[in-house]
Amino acid sequence: MKTILSITAFAIVSAGVAWAQEPAPVAVDPSVPASTGRALSDPMDDQRLAPVAACQNVTIRVNNQKNHRIKALKVEYKSVEDGKTRTENFSDEIVNANSKENVATGQSLQYVEGHEMEWVRLFYKPECNGTWTTTLKYKDTSFDKAQCVYGKTYRIDLPDGSDCN
Repeated sequence: MKTILSITAFAIVSAGVAWAQEPAPVAVDPSVPASTGRALSDPMDDQRLAPVAACQNVTIRVNNQKNHRIKALKVEYKSVEDGKTRTENFSDEIVNANSKENVATGQSLQYVEGHEMEWVRLFYKPECNGTWTTTLKYKDTSFDKAQCVYGKTYRIDLPDGSDCN
């Protein structure tokens, strides 16, 4: 014997966009305990809903191959799966010339757990003649493994040379 349940409406709100799922009857197998019950017909179309998990404890590392210091300001990132560009802010971090520094640790990249990163873009200011100049950006697409998982480190390699005239 199958029991028909009515699922109440719910909404997921993310980045100002809401997705809603209308109530739908679900057939439940009564031989499976309620706490582990399985739906015989799934009322949700997972393809229409955005991922909700954040990729936790991410480190952003900058390999500054420039011949001057930079101040790392923020990163933008884009996942292959949903094609959305998102921003991760952090405190302005100074990275010395020809050095590698973690500019953000313990970050939560929203909605991309398990996603492949298409690119990460660093916004930074070069230090020229003792002054922080205009904000520049650099997009890095060269990842060892692009999938975002717990504890992932993304390294952005700024190429050598100078941003100062």
